[in-house]
Amino acid sequence: MNLYRATMVLAVILSHTLPVEGHTERGVKPRRTQMRLTSQKLAERHRDLAVVDRDYKLGEKLRIELKKNESARLRCADNPYGLQEILLGWISNDVSLGISGDLMDVRFVSDQGKIGGGGSFLPRSTGFLRQFRSTPCLAVGRYDLVDGKIAMQFRLQTDPAENRRAYEEYLKIGGMALHQRGNWNVLTDTDQMPVPTLTASERVATFARLWSEVKYNFAFFDQVPDLDWDSVLEEYLPRVMEERSFHEYYLLLQRCIARLNDGHTEVWARVPTIMTDSPPLLIRPVEGKALVADIGTSREIQAAELTRGDEITHVDGLSVQEKLEQDIFPYVSSSTQQARDLEAYAKLLDGPKNSPVNIRIRGSDNAPRELELIRRSKWEDKPWTQLSSFEFRDIPQGIAYVAIRSFGSGDVVEQFDEIFHKVQNARGLIIDVRENGGGDTRYASAIVGYLTDRTLIGSRWKTRQYMPSFRAWNQEEKWHEGAHEPVEPGTRNPFLGPLAVLIGPGTVSAAEDFLVTLHYSGRATLVGENTAGTTGQPLIVPLTAGMARICTKRDTYPDGREFVGIGVIPDVEVVPTREDVSSGRDAVLEKAMDVIKTSAASWTAPGASER
Repeated sequence: MNLYRATMVLAVILSHTLPVEGHTERGVKPRRTQMRLTSQKLAERHRDLAVVDRDYKLGEKLRIELKKNESARLRCADNPYGLQEILLGWISNDVSLGISGDLMDVRFVSDQGKIGGGGSFLPRSTGFLRQFRSTPCLAVGRYDLVDGKIAMQFRLQTDPAENRRAYEEYLKIGGMALHQRGNWNVLTDTDQMPVPTLTASERVATFARLWSEVKYNFAFFDQVPDLDWDSVLEEYLPRVMEERSFHEYYLLLQRCIARLNDGHTEVWARVPTIMTDSPPLLIRPVEGKALVADIGTSREIQAAELTRGDEITHVDGLSVQEKLEQDIFPYVSSSTQQARDLEAYAKLLDGPKNSPVNIRIRGSDNAPRELELIRRSKWEDKPWTQLSSFEFRDIPQGIAYVAIRSFGSGDVVEQFDEIFHKVQNARGLIIDVRENGGGDTRYASAIVGYLTDRTLIGSRWKTRQYMPSFRAWNQEEKWHEGAHEPVEPGTRNPFLGPLAVLIGPGTVSAAEDFLVTLHYSGRATLVGENTAGTTGQPLIVPLTAGMARICTKRDTYPDGREFVGIGVIPDVEVVPTREDVSSGRDAVLEKAMDVIKTSAASWTAPGASER
């Protein structure tokens, strides 16, 4: 089951300070002052907008009515948890905060000034659950939109039975919910998370809604020409009606949606149906083999005496290919083979937490050996998970190196701005987005603005324009076409020297939008492997005890060249080898340095000519 990815996606969508869709519809370029959306700024805005300002006693039930750009400030006193105030409200189209749309937001402020909470865009949610730190304090809000107002029923409750009841309800009806499994016992006095039981009618209704939303909103049916979506309905309805566990039901939905072959179209349960883990090993596909690319620091894994570059040939008695085909590939939603392989190989050792996994490996001497490892790991055991989202360093030959691993927050723009004076003095610049899973295209475009003294054209896009009468007249469906706003220079003194960008299958979504703008203009040389080939605006669809996202927008180069389903293709292809992995050599970075050196020798004037 695709549980790791599902958990990560769910965490991003439900717990981000400001949930990002991955893209803005028109590619709006925010100013630098709009880049950083912090809890502190949101808290200040709520206080400014407060039309309700009153004392609040924990457990008290309130009815609150708020219009757009109105908030409530609840002052909490005399409680043992250090909770000072609760701020909640409706913020709409606030340019200074980078908010486009209607955001329902909840903030907690502690007596030490720490601020937590989160938000979700309307009308996606009908309520929220929010926990105050690691305490039994659970904020429960249900609201309806009535006559232009949010009519909200609110309570901060600490009763374990009430907390569990509220959480079980929200699992089914959906809502803006943040819950960390590690705090479940604090909230409810039990370590057991509820797993819903769905009736046959609930299973059918959930699947029917999912199928229908795909039929009328999915943007890439042409890329799966052998898939008849009407036949999928007939095939899966009997299977959905069969009695099955919650875990098996969502496996079935995942398998169904994975057939669309799109990395921005997938389904997941609101809670993990089983807890999975793996030994702390990073497995990557290299030269068609499953290689150990990094090794964790736990005592057990160190005792196994594995080395980077070791090949895993079998898992629990199955060959790697058999394991992938049987247990992993059918549940991976991806647009390209390279993206599918990157995700699937990383899951080869996944299974029930604390269970044993038997692997057969072959080292550099080609001698096979077998190991039994335990699917048990901690975050701190995995150094590859601890890399910062932004990294700058000077490397030889006067070249500046910047790794950007996410465009999920405006902080990346502030961080780039802070080191930009060093970039301006460099002989050349290398930007590494090989591990960038995307985020918000606005932030990607803002970085591009530092690298040009002229207007650069972004990608074009289109979305289906369904008109029922056209269907009745047997006319072809229409498409609405548009273009992202051009990227304007973002500073008076941009960096105009040689620029290389490192790319690969881990370059996804908004990171690919970033590439298209630079690549089409000729501003950058792309070095590495094809990217994941998946971007677009996902539609979030609440399901019974789950959620789905469906890609509704297809992006292309400005000249119409497709990259979704293909990947952005590098100018200079460099494919890592087993020898590179074993030795720790970064062949892609080395090649990019050669590209910069060659370009710097002939570079005499700023800018680059349009293609």
